[in-house]
Amino acid sequence: MVCRQVMPVEPRDNTGSGLSPDHVTWALLGLATVSNIIRELGLLQPQDREQMFLAVSRSLLDGMIHQGW
Repeated sequence: MVCRQVMPVEPRDNTGSGLSPDHVTWALLGLATVSNIIRELGLLQPQDREQMFLAVSRSLLDGMIHQGW
């Protein structure tokens, strides 16, 4: 399901060596896992976790887009 949300219908120009949709999907799943662990341990406030998730996920998706996906 996550991969369908991340991957467009067709890659634009896959000549770049950037992040593939599969890599971004796994990175987002890992980020969600880390975010849940942080929540369970009480290491960050909910708003701080949300900001962390948004910043990292945006960076991952931007990296994928700028590499031609």
